[in-house]
Amino acid sequence: MFCRTNFFQNSFFPSCIYEWNKMNLGITLIRSPNVFCNTLLKSIKPIPSNVFGACDPHGLKLLTRLRVGLSHLRDHKFKHGFNDILNPFCPCNM
Repeated sequence: MFCRTNFFQNSFFPSCIYEWNKMNLGITLIRSPNVFCNTLLKSIKPIPSNVFGACDPHGLKLLTRLRVGLSHLRDHKFKHGFNDILNPFCPCNM
């Protein structure tokens, strides 16, 4: 599609036409809206993968908290100024 300006070329209709023309011919020939939508989503969605070989959502949440320094560890809570922590050390001072 001819576009006189870059602004128009990056607008909705030229962008959609460009993406439609890049699409797999098998998808564009599907007549049923539901089948088309499901097939299109399967072709563009990334394949889910587990992080570091872990499939446990709760474990991943804890791992992320540790990595960014926002866990419930005394040191992390002390660095962020939580009122219930007076020092970063455990009760045994180790």
